[in-house]
Amino acid sequence: MTDQFPDQDVKAVRRSLRIERAVIGAVLHGYRADNHGFNAAITDLWVTERASAVDITSALWWALTRLPRNGEEPTQLLDRLAVLYGVSDDD
Repeated sequence: MTDQFPDQDVKAVRRSLRIERAVIGAVLHGYRADNHGFNAAITDLWVTERASAVDITSALWWALTRLPRNGEEPTQLLDRLAVLYGVSDDD
């Protein structure tokens, strides 16, 4: 099987996925008013990954547009988060 994205650095892609995971986690924890989880996700973004506003913009937009407006479970966010946790963090 050939690589579909041969010009992308594996470390950069994994970092991007970790940033997306932290953004979605922050949105979910904020939605549920879970301060501890929100703070942990923000720490992952700013301290661990040193993500800039450019790094988080598209993931944040995606996550915010998928929050339910009627208080139901944010299933799209939970499903995406489950997929992202399935990706290895090893570089």
